[in-house]
Amino acid sequence: MDNEQLKATLDFWDPRDMPHAREMILAKEDWNKSTAEMVRLLLNGVTAGGSALEIGCGVGRLLMPMAHHFKQVIGLDISPNMLALAKQYLDGLSNVNLAPIENGAFPVAESSIDFVFSVIVFQHIHYREVIQRYLAETRRVLRTAGIARIQTHKGEPGANRFHGYFYRSMEDFAAEFTNVGLEVIEVLEVEEDEWLWVTARKRP
Repeated sequence: MDNEQLKATLDFWDPRDMPHAREMILAKEDWNKSTAEMVRLLLNGVTAGGSALEIGCGVGRLLMPMAHHFKQVIGLDISPNMLALAKQYLDGLSNVNLAPIENGAFPVAESSIDFVFSVIVFQHIHYREVIQRYLAETRRVLRTAGIARIQTHKGEPGANRFHGYFYRSMEDFAAEFTNVGLEVIEVLEVEEDEWLWVTARKRP
């Protein structure tokens, strides 16, 4: 992500405070209920323990419950303010580490992560090349047979307000995983929300 792309993204996704950040992510009354539902969906069929990494962790909404299912959890985000708020929110959890994504690179060792996940993030990335870079980085950091489960939004490609690059079909989104060398093992399209989910594995 170049400086112009980063500035365009942070103009919206760099909240001032925790109430502001929470409302950007989910309405206050839906926060706890939706979080529990999301964790169940993310962990379905995934072996707990080991290490997990979230792309676009925000203030740590999902990292907190995930910290109870994995030995090590890493949260990455491009927003300095989100990471600062996440540090406060997750205070006391010794198995959670936070770090910035810089120049599209994940500051994580190669082949060190068992599970990579991301929810309500890719649909806000304006640039397809950034999505492709994140998926390539996902493959790099996953251990052999490690799992990635990532969600985005179905629609016409192109930026619109805070929405980013959409995919016209599940096939188009799944192809991005295949193109970086990940093996797609499960797809799910939630028609009422126009959500696309891909679960992929790093091949041996």
